[in-house]
Amino acid sequence: MSRRYKQIIDSGGYLIPRVISGRAKGIQIEAPKGENTRPTTDRVKESLFNIINHLLKNAVVLDLFSGSGSLGIEALSRGASRSYMCDQNSKAVSTIKKNIAHCGLEEGAEVFCCDYKQALKKLEGEQMTLIFLDPPYGKGLLQDAIAKIFDGNMLTDDGIIVAEHPRNEELAYPGVVRTEKYGDICISFLKKVVSN
Repeated sequence: MSRRYKQIIDSGGYLIPRVISGRAKGIQIEAPKGENTRPTTDRVKESLFNIINHLLKNAVVLDLFSGSGSLGIEALSRGASRSYMCDQNSKAVSTIKKNIAHCGLEEGAEVFCCDYKQALKKLEGEQMTLIFLDPPYGKGLLQDAIAKIFDGNMLTDDGIIVAEHPRNEELAYPGVVRTEKYGDICISFLKKVVSN
């Protein structure tokens, strides 16, 4: 790992992510341990936020499989007006709330402890500028979440879904406008297809 992207490693061998830019720049984000949470590395996070940075000012953001809250918090730090963060694991939700408070970003943050289907139901009628999807791999959750988001018209016309998935899993959607590869993972960027 290059010096530029070096992350602190705690005594348990976990990478400690941090806020890359904005109001909370440099603050470390705690990740729930032993709960199969995969915090997005600083290198990947910086790359994806460079791609979507133009959308962040006053954006409404949803981090649907939030884990540590790293992506939703990064969006708030960079100027999003509201960030919904959801995880069904109560330990993860406690960690997300702790991270939000540690970063001083309580205003605009809302955290749900429920599964992704319940979260989407709670947010019915709301349109998001950015939606982050990083579900557990191999369970079909990513495809189902994308379908529900598009069916519910939950994305603004210029909005983007940022979906993390294994490199060997192709997202076959007409709305995929870009895919970036980082080792064994891919980040795909999807827009809704507006019919004429």
